[in-house]
Amino acid sequence: AFFGVLDIAGFESFERNSLEQLFINLSNELLQKHFNEHFFKMELQEYKAEGIEVGVEVKYQDNSDIVTLIDSKGGILSILDDEALIPKTTDQTFVSKVVKAHTTNARFTTTKLGGSLNFGIKHFAGQVTYDAAGFLEKNVAKLPDEAPALLQASSLSVLKEVGAKIADEIKEAEGGTR
Repeated sequence: AFFGVLDIAGFESFERNSLEQLFINLSNELLQKHFNEHFFKMELQEYKAEGIEVGVEVKYQDNSDIVTLIDSKGGILSILDDEALIPKTTDQTFVSKVVKAHTTNARFTTTKLGGSLNFGIKHFAGQVTYDAAGFLEKNVAKLPDEAPALLQASSLSVLKEVGAKIADEIKEAEGGTR
């Protein structure tokens, strides 16, 4: 007989949980989902296909709904990506949209305080409250400051051109904001 246990050592909940912690906990949810699918669902389907009686009802907690809440179209990360594209959005507008979209989800929790940047998720391993302060800023894809100069110093002409284009766009953006 085989008995499998998945120890989610990386799952954590701190006094303040930010975007990085959401990504770490999502990774652990994905690992748990993979484990569930391969060691429960697929094995049980294989037993059934081969006519093998398990003899007991195997129950396990399916966490697909948590993964969907965080990482699907209309999920928390999808809303974050959408908000990052809209000018003048704030972490508060992001949280407001997340609350509006997921307030009825059994895995989603929110505080009763209006204007709070916090929301919670009832993860497979436990409840975590996230502080969304800085989520939008952290989600913006920005090249390192050294990238244009590094590309322009390349011996490949195509990389030099890309570096020059990026440098021009940065100068233009800085000129437009001052």
